[in-house]
Amino acid sequence: MAKLTVWDEEIFNIFIVSKLEIFKEYAILIEEKIDQESNSEISFLNTLNEYDKNKYFNANLDNFYNLQVAYPNLLRQSLLVSIISFLEAELISFFRLENKTLVSFQGNILQKISKYAKAEHGSFPNSKSYWNYIQDVYELRNCIVHNSGFISMSKNPKQLSKIIERFKHVKGATTINIEKDFLFEFINEVKKFLLDLRLEYTKKSPQY
Repeated sequence: MAKLTVWDEEIFNIFIVSKLEIFKEYAILIEEKIDQESNSEISFLNTLNEYDKNKYFNANLDNFYNLQVAYPNLLRQSLLVSIISFLEAELISFFRLENKTLVSFQGNILQKISKYAKAEHGSFPNSKSYWNYIQDVYELRNCIVHNSGFISMSKNPKQLSKIIERFKHVKGATTINIEKDFLFEFINEVKKFLLDLRLEYTKKSPQY
């Protein structure tokens, strides 16, 4: 059996939970900043008479769009990609994987790790709902990274659209639009998955 980097409770809290909390805190901080800027613009707009209001709004239409749509979505897409990268890195570290280790397995990197774990260690916590959820998020990630979030440019637009429909806080007809609560939901699912992964292998007392 290949060796593992097993997380005890202290290590898990320091390197996993604390990092996921940083993602949450960063998301809250940036969301609040964007909201402040947007609310400031709206408050100023409401001090103007109807003529000046329309004039100011039309002159600053791009800025209003950026504050209310473009900036929040860019933030959320970037964080989604960062969280997936964090998850990949932690799994690679946990199983002490090298690039050549996964060559014979099919699928995306997470699927390859799952198949490797089952082949080498006999189990992997991919039978619960959070695993399907994470796999769906991975499809969003691929479209964001490879197609700038444009659904029609993905490998399978129909399948991606069905995936988007399964999410409560993701919308998209042309591009992937991530709503405010999505990242917090995703972080919680990742945390549950990694906790189960730790417990699975702690229970089995694998080699270090």
